[in-house]
Amino acid sequence: MTFRDAVKRVLEHEGGHVDDPDDPGGETNFGISRRAYPEEDIRGMTRGRAAAIYERDYWPVAKDLPIAVRGTVFDMAVNAGRTRAVRLLQDALNHLGHDIAADGDIGPKTLRAVRGSDPLALLHAYTTRRVRYYARLASRRSNQKFLLGWVNRALAWAE
Repeated sequence: MTFRDAVKRVLEHEGGHVDDPDDPGGETNFGISRRAYPEEDIRGMTRGRAAAIYERDYWPVAKDLPIAVRGTVFDMAVNAGRTRAVRLLQDALNHLGHDIAADGDIGPKTLRAVRGSDPLALLHAYTTRRVRYYARLASRRSNQKFLLGWVNRALAWAE
């Protein structure tokens, strides 16, 4: 999966401008939030500008991963942050029998563990952790309306 393929799928989930007071991300456009990027013109954000930010800030955590998990880790980085995406990956690796510190950094040990894992088993373990993360977020009443969308988003990458 190339960056171009991955960003196309991410943008299908992210949509356009949203300023829902219940959304933990706050005002966003194409998944770029004012909270994370206060210097950006969120209301005037274009798909091209969002893609450039994704490539610079989010793609690096996923680009060296096997194709089976590259897209979902990238998508999770956009949706919940780079550190959270990598920690979920490390937790999934630990579930598969590796001994990786969940430090949120993809270093050589994490990469070796990823490459030494069965890709489908890793994808399923990662997806399970994404869904559990979203379920924990939805324990707050204000997040409950987002749960189905979050879960569908995670499952879409597991197909």
